Amino acid sequence: MKRRVCLFGLSANPPTGEGGHVGIVRELSQMKMKMMKNHNDNDDATATETDNTNNVEEERFHEIRILPVYSHMFNEKRGNGMQASYEARLEMCRLAFREIPKVIVSNDEEKCFEWYAKRIGKTKEEDRKNIRVGTADLLDMLMDDTSTNSNTSDSSDSDSTQAEYSFALGADTFMDLSKLKWRRAADIFQLLNGRLVVFHRKEENENENENVVNKMITSDSKYDLECRDSYLDLTELSQSCSTNKDLDQRIDEIAQSLHTKCPNLKENIILLNVPSLTSVSSSRVRDSVDGVDDVFLERSLSPDVLDYVKKNRLYSFAG
Repeated sequence: MKRRVCLFGLSANPPTGEGGHVGIVRELSQMKMKMMKNHNDNDDATATETDNTNNVEEERFHEIRILPVYSHMFNEKRGNGMQASYEARLEMCRLAFREIPKVIVSNDEEKCFEWYAKRIGKTKEEDRKNIRVGTADLLDMLMDDTSTNSNTSDSSDSDSTQAEYSFALGADTFMDLSKLKWRRAADIFQLLNGRLVVFHRKEENENENENVVNKMITSDSKYDLECRDSYLDLTELSQSCSTNKDLDQRIDEIAQSLHTKCPNLKENIILLNVPSLTSVSSSRVRDSVDGVDDVFLERSLSPDVLDYVKKNRLYSFAG
């Protein structure tokens, strides 16, 4: 049986708490699925998909793999002093998610950068500064039998061919992907065979949803407008601007568009409601003021992450 791995990419600058990244990962870790009982060794192997007595509930994923972004796709986010170091963001992820079962914080993003640079013959540091590595490249590496990644990764895969990958992303980020705005977007659907987990938050009513949309567009529109194949802060691009109706319509459209390349796309996309999601964002955390936004910071970050930020003076409020 293949190991089912859900990939969750984020900037982790910093990773937010139960109202953001931690809440999403917790829901991913708790997801279940119906499986047929294995009757290979039994004489009464007569189970059918419609026979509920022969169905068992299993955990959907054996592993939730956290992937802090290594080199951002956007020039404005690279080397501008606003992003904590890769090592610091890896450590913050370890602190944020360490209590959640099945979670592994991986440096696969860094390895993908090195793998891709070698693949295209970019060995000089000056040339490497212009390398852009996206999600399709990461999937190529993970599924490459010749890659040594699986032997050195923090993950528990012993063989890249033994893993079945899914990818978790926010509703509005999915809308951009499904409109093929990401680099090699169609390849991503095909490489995953449509295995996407699209997380969102249910709103109490349409007016509340509209207020969230307006607030997020005002605060983070520069990222929303430029959203291309990048993890960014997935909760930062607004968790719930897209309604269930919007999502269902886009899933139908992209499934029809990519039917030849990915015939099971519609069946493999999962919509995941994350009740704990709020409008918290990593950018708002970074913009916080010490002594003024203390309550907000305590609510937005796990205690260990907040302590780490302050101890290492990663952002202006911790300076």
